[in-house]
Amino acid sequence: MSDCALAIENGATAAYADLGAQAPKIYWCVFHVLKAFKGKAISYLQDTSEDAITEFRNVLYEQRVCPEILLGQLYVKWSRINPAFVRYVQIQWHTNVTHWAMYSSSKKACVSGPAILPPELDFNFSHIPPGSGGALDSKFDKQSNGATLQS
Repeated sequence: MSDCALAIENGATAAYADLGAQAPKIYWCVFHVLKAFKGKAISYLQDTSEDAITEFRNVLYEQRVCPEILLGQLYVKWSRINPAFVRYVQIQWHTNVTHWAMYSSSKKACVSGPAILPPELDFNFSHIPPGSGGALDSKFDKQSNGATLQS
């Protein structure tokens, strides 16, 4: 893959800056989202990573249930196994859910406004600035802002 993904994204954003909210959206490639998630899941979860990868893939492709609700369910399960992994998913993936290519097709399943979650699934992300994963950010996160992944 190319290292120029961030430059392309910045160029497209600058080219359409005068259109504001009507500017074309740049979505993250599903393949590269899954590839980056898989790498981190293996790193954090070792032998149990396949289950987490399958669950995340279901979150990504599900169109009948809002992704935020499915992510909340994923957090409850995996926080018992590895809280650091859940924190990574919250910072890198949950805060950027609107950038996923599949998100636009799942929006109709979401309630307008924030999803209403049961208390055990209600996570407050207002304190996490977008892209603030710090040491948790992978090469995928830093170099391309999610647009692509260098092989």
